[in-house]
Amino acid sequence: MAFIEKLDAAKHACIAEVRDIISCNWEDIVLWLPSDAFNEFFSVYKAEFRKQFPGYITHAIRDKLGFACQNLIFSINAFIVYTDEYELDDVLDFTECFINTQLDNFVIWCEDDDILEA
Repeated sequence: MAFIEKLDAAKHACIAEVRDIISCNWEDIVLWLPSDAFNEFFSVYKAEFRKQFPGYITHAIRDKLGFACQNLIFSINAFIVYTDEYELDDVLDFTECFINTQLDNFVIWCEDDDILEA
């Protein structure tokens, strides 16, 4: 499987799992985001990238995935603050759009890493 196909598989799996996690934590989203969201999102990103790119997840890639998860949390939080009246579907759609944009640019933020050779 080509790099782009592996990246798409990881991206779609991350989107599906993150949507589920947000839905499960919806009632306490404002409290959950700064406390537990990072560990849950990071676990998903690491697992899906390890599945698609075994042997290529270095400390540098892990750090970049962690940074990506932190930015995901900041973006969701900003959307909630900006929107004022938000619904679950709006947050899920925004999150999906953000992850699509974020991971479509994975090649740019990992251009110096061996993972691109996978």
